[in-house]
Amino acid sequence: MKGVDYAITEYSYINAERVYGERFLIFLATSSVGDRRGLGEPSRLGLVVGIPAGLGASYGGYMVNWINGQTDRFTRLVVHGGIFDTRNFFFTTDELWFIEHEFGGLPFEGSPDDPASPASLYEKWNPVANIRNWRTPTLVVHSGHDFRVDDGNGFATFTALQRLGVTSRYWIATGFWGFGGSWGLWGLWGNSGTDRVVVLRRLLYFPDETHWILSPANSAKWHEEVFKWIS
Repeated sequence: MKGVDYAITEYSYINAERVYGERFLIFLATSSVGDRRGLGEPSRLGLVVGIPAGLGASYGGYMVNWINGQTDRFTRLVVHGGIFDTRNFFFTTDELWFIEHEFGGLPFEGSPDDPASPASLYEKWNPVANIRNWRTPTLVVHSGHDFRVDDGNGFATFTALQRLGVTSRYWIATGFWGFGGSWGLWGLWGNSGTDRVVVLRRLLYFPDETHWILSPANSAKWHEEVFKWIS
């Protein structure tokens, strides 16, 4: 992104409080990211202030879905391989260590009335709990062979955005058309009230990729769509 004249601010959650913590909330509330990071005013760096976009993949994609329910400071979001529902994710991921470590246990462990229990934390930091607040236009990216965060999360994120009336995009890579009878696509088609092909062409979905986009052609398409979305 630096190669196409974007200034990037990255937030590191390493050593922060569990999941997000107070420092992340302060970061979201900051009016001038450049000033808080010690970069000074963008104009003094020769930068032209444009559309502030938030992008995240994997854990970052989870963060983007959560951010969408907490703030409208970003005018564009990109969520790649992000979690839609923390409790559902626990039962569908191929790697349980991460989710159990972050929330300190199982989603049905402890009392929901105890704010420190895993059951309470899964709900507190669950993106789906705040989808009524989603307003930011979002590009959703997912892959068919993603077993870390299964593609149902991507379909659910896109469906929620569409039914809320939030501008969103989800493009399907060539070769997916033969899978058009799946429940996910039929569900989107039935709820859209428009032509099925038009709905399909809103999907950025790579049927043969995993948690990451690895093939050169698909990587080029990923960058093309992402830059187009945030520009």
